[in-house]
Amino acid sequence: MADNTDEEHFESEPIPVSENLSDENIPIIEADAINSNPEIINMEVHKHPHHVTHKKKWGEYLLEFLLLFLAVFLGFVAENIRETSVEHDREKEYMVTMLEDLKTDVPLLVKTEKDWEESNNSADSVVDAITFPLATADLRKAY
Repeated sequence: MADNTDEEHFESEPIPVSENLSDENIPIIEADAINSNPEIINMEVHKHPHHVTHKKKWGEYLLEFLLLFLAVFLGFVAENIRETSVEHDREKEYMVTMLEDLKTDVPLLVKTEKDWEESNNSADSVVDAITFPLATADLRKAY
């Protein structure tokens, strides 16, 4: 213990501890002895700012308003940033699916265009067969 300089050393002898506590006399401290110092009774009590009866100044209200406003505003900004990111990702997905749909629709459109041209030519031959005299009309072709 001589090496420890941080500890306090007392030169008094240690108090012996008896094995049977019922044999010892424990002194009763009187109430007058506790409150003998009048300075303790008249101690000044400071109110904590979060106390129920604490009255706030207008500066405290302003600070609380600014902090609350800042928190809500930053939450709004963060939500907008997140939503913009989600919409950008969704836009990319929609463009990819649109290109895939176009790749499958173009051959179908070309086939449909050819079918319409054949139908148009057939309709023209029917109109020709009806407007020309029956002797010169090719009825098999019209049919």
